[in-house]
Amino acid sequence: MLLEIDRRREDTHDLVHKLHRYWQWGRLLPPDADKHTMDLGPV
Repeated sequence: MLLEIDRRREDTHDLVHKLHRYWQWGRLLPPDADKHTMDLGPV
């Protein structure tokens, strides 16, 4: 994963929010995935 961080303009809250959005995006299932057989583990 490549994540751009601007240390001069982004405070900690913005960085945490950005990381959380990337984490959520990475957890998305493909449209044809069977949600009952996909093991995502703890959220």
